[in-house]
Amino acid sequence: MADKDEEVMPRKPMLVLGAGGFVGSAVAKAFAAVEAEEGWEVTGTLRAGQSKPKWVSHVAETSEQKLSEAIARSSVIVLDLVSEPALSEQVLQLLATSSSEEEKVVIGVSTIMTWARTSLPVEEEEADKGLTEDEYKRRRPHVNFSDQHTLEKLLVRSKTDITRTAVICAGLLYGGAEDLFHPLFKKAWQNESLPLLSLSGEGGNILPTIHIEDLCSVILKVADGEGPPYIVAVDQAEGQTLKQVTEAIAKQLGNGQVTQPSKEEIELDADVDYFNLNLKITPVSVDAMGIEWVSQSGFAKNAAKVVAEFRKARGLEPLKLLMLGPLAGIGGSLEGEVAAAIAKEYKVAHLTAAYLIAEATSEQSELSDKVRAAKAADKANTGVLPDELMAQLLRRKLNSAVCTNQGWVLDGYPQTLPQLKLIAPEKADDEEEEADDE
Repeated sequence: MADKDEEVMPRKPMLVLGAGGFVGSAVAKAFAAVEAEEGWEVTGTLRAGQSKPKWVSHVAETSEQKLSEAIARSSVIVLDLVSEPALSEQVLQLLATSSSEEEKVVIGVSTIMTWARTSLPVEEEEADKGLTEDEYKRRRPHVNFSDQHTLEKLLVRSKTDITRTAVICAGLLYGGAEDLFHPLFKKAWQNESLPLLSLSGEGGNILPTIHIEDLCSVILKVADGEGPPYIVAVDQAEGQTLKQVTEAIAKQLGNGQVTQPSKEEIELDADVDYFNLNLKITPVSVDAMGIEWVSQSGFAKNAAKVVAEFRKARGLEPLKLLMLGPLAGIGGSLEGEVAAAIAKEYKVAHLTAAYLIAEATSEQSELSDKVRAAKAADKANTGVLPDELMAQLLRRKLNSAVCTNQGWVLDGYPQTLPQLKLIAPEKADDEEEEADDE
């Protein structure tokens, strides 16, 4: 316990707009977790119906008086220019008329969509490299993000002798419980084919992205005084395309299938603008900051880790059910029907010995050759394979993305303890001790 006479350093006050949203909540959590002599005390605004995150100390009302009071006592203010544009503009207007003489840092989190219509350099060599944040003065926004473009310029002009401002233009955000990409993750979890939301039909457009935790690391650095007034915050996923991202989600979380919807269906998607962005842009300031990256090489290359984060954040646990009994595994039996019904209800794989054998014989692989050879050797046509071979088939299936993520219903197999041990060998005592130590 700390000494009663020990001086307790006051925590530095800060304000986060939209602290209940995807960006605001992550930013508030990152500041609240800072381990320093002072640390941060987070005040946040919330929309109607949003719950206060536990890392937010106080909730600021959005009336002019209450918001002015929150601004006056905050040394750092983080604006969400995308989700809270009107409130961000109000804060900037209040700052312009404030009589406070306290130094402040005002950070606006914007979107790479304010660069969507920016042309590449004329010189061929420079065009191959793409754009950099140094060219921010000639950026051209997507028509639906002109408000964010205006707010960016307003924020830059809000700089004074005591107010330092910075715009952080973030790539398409992913990570944690997901936001923009959540509909695709949800479809994948439900074992549906993922739509390739490409108006061109090819999905070859380049998507600049950044993990939400990496964005928060950049914001923390800027709050500490690093970086220029305008920063493009994207990861180093060179040439990452919409197709690569969609296929990565389908492979790591779903059934691996990607389909091409009609143009009319794609145009109805709420996020069609984001998914059809095609922008090659290179980070400069972010690289120089030396942040501890969570996903430096991008979404597609880190999809397995991103999927694990999503499952943890959403509390998604795979269903694992083994059905055994006098009737289990017998075609047409009541128990088999129950197993099939459960698998259908929870959208997980229904695994029987017959299914595993049929799946293997339809493929061309070394393991499927062994299955065909075993079936040929079964002169009595029992349909039963050696236990060792069945264990290989089952282990392969259980390790597939679909079974690892969503789960499975095992119907009638394994039926004996020796069969179970072939599928899941017991750990040696020393291996168990090592696992406990970890």
